[in-house]
Amino acid sequence: MERRIVRRRQGGNAFSGDALDDDIAAFQALLLRWKQEVETRGGKFHMAVLPYMRKEWVRELIPSAIDVVDLHGCFSRSIPNYSYDAVSFDDPRDGHWNEAGNMVAANCLYRLLEEETGLPTLSDDALAEARYEFYHAVAGSDGWMPSSPWAKRPATMRHDSIAISAKYLALERGRGERPLRLAGKNGALANSGWHIYFVPGVAGRADSLVYLKMLCQEEDRARSFLLQVDAANPADLPPERQAVGHEDLEFDFEGNGVVSNRRCVITVDLPAYEIAAVRTGQYDGARHAWMVEFAADEMFPRNGEK
Repeated sequence: MERRIVRRRQGGNAFSGDALDDDIAAFQALLLRWKQEVETRGGKFHMAVLPYMRKEWVRELIPSAIDVVDLHGCFSRSIPNYSYDAVSFDDPRDGHWNEAGNMVAANCLYRLLEEETGLPTLSDDALAEARYEFYHAVAGSDGWMPSSPWAKRPATMRHDSIAISAKYLALERGRGERPLRLAGKNGALANSGWHIYFVPGVAGRADSLVYLKMLCQEEDRARSFLLQVDAANPADLPPERQAVGHEDLEFDFEGNGVVSNRRCVITVDLPAYEIAAVRTGQYDGARHAWMVEFAADEMFPRNGEK
């Protein structure tokens, strides 16, 4: 639709043609429908205009009831001699933001959220330090890192970089939209190097597990994982497992995990019934390379290696 509008504007017949008018009307109706749905849930709807499109131009298409976020203005204020090419991929066929573009957009949107949601107001230096911590955790030592003044190494790191890695890698796997709770008080569990997090579900129960290992090796991905889940009520288990009181939900890295910057992350769903305890670990042949146990009421390991 955008290209068609541009061509018609250049030809002096902007917005003419029944088909184009129908598309614009449908677009406007969709925006108003989204706004209504967001406000019904107690939120406030904004539409962000991509920073290669000036708000004045696009405003002609957007209903006046929609609040427009002017990313073009924010990018222009943030980057001297701003050009969209500076924040998009080198491939001219791919106009999406590169990492730098995503970072600038995130900065612009955070400033908006400060005003709209009451988030803590951060100074430019504090926000630069927060960006440094994020990229240090997510990109790793050999990944992309913003240059000055966008990133500033804090005198003291305020956040656990491993927890940040787990959070964002879990988001890539469709998890992590809720806070992750570390299983275990001392980081890596059972000398295995794996950090395990619970994703909370309803009524404070965990509904999935996230496994994270830094500097993951081939053997970490090759070993099968054991996962035993004890039901609070054995009647909730499949009939063939009720006598033993738990389910065996063994899994492999392939199909459940991804590797990013030499870090392995795995996400595994837990059963929907009330859980009394969880045991997990990895096999080394017929033996356990490591295994830990968590009680549902504490979510901390009770045993070390076995």
